[in-house]
Amino acid sequence: DEDCLATGQDAGASWVQMKTTKVENAKAAKDVNDNGYYYYKRGGDLGGTNTITWSVPSDISNPSWVWENELDEQIRHSPLIDDKKNIYVAGTQRLRKFSPDGKLLWLFVQDEKSNTSPTMGNGVIYFRVGQGSGINRVYALSMESGEVLFNTTIAGFDYGPDSQSLLLAGGRLFLPALARALQGGCDSVIAVNSSNGEQLWSYTTDKVMWNFSPSTPDGGKSLTFSSTCGVFHKLNAEDGQLIFKTGYDGDVG
Repeated sequence: DEDCLATGQDAGASWVQMKTTKVENAKAAKDVNDNGYYYYKRGGDLGGTNTITWSVPSDISNPSWVWENELDEQIRHSPLIDDKKNIYVAGTQRLRKFSPDGKLLWLFVQDEKSNTSPTMGNGVIYFRVGQGSGINRVYALSMESGEVLFNTTIAGFDYGPDSQSLLLAGGRLFLPALARALQGGCDSVIAVNSSNGEQLWSYTTDKVMWNFSPSTPDGGKSLTFSSTCGVFHKLNAEDGQLIFKTGYDGDVG
């Protein structure tokens, strides 16, 4: 239909995921997306709805402070905000933590470029690098100090140059990934143990997801996402087994 065709022409669109996530998220517990931080992932909550429980400042005529981005780095994703209102800004090669008044608290220089939105929880911020090299390299840093807690490499999966997002839920970190030789996007999802980076499972679809941002309607028991053309998938988050998939299953030319 027209909505599906539109998603095929717009890499940022995912109609089925938007519709289904809103319905299922409304059924979930009210605190399912409350991990104690103001803004801890792209999309704002586990359902990716951008729902927040706090109010934005009413006076936005002037900024409280400005980061000049002296190195002119590409910043693809929204900053993350922890419970103390510290701000985390992810560039393609650097991750920075600022205090609420703009003081640089720590800087982590990555060994490879990154184009994936990070996420954080339980005092840890997660990000990954390695796009184009045939691997996924996952980092976990202490939010307090920027110290590396673990750095693990998952071979056999690349990921596209578009803007994906990590998801942290139920003690697992979910990574959009690419098993086939495609020009962009992702066709797979990988689950790793959020404590040590150990790979738990992987699932590969026969579809493509652009700007892949998986979600969970039940606090990490299941994983939901849809393809660019609207094929909706629901997986068991514990073992990666398909629960069901449904939706438009044709090709968009």
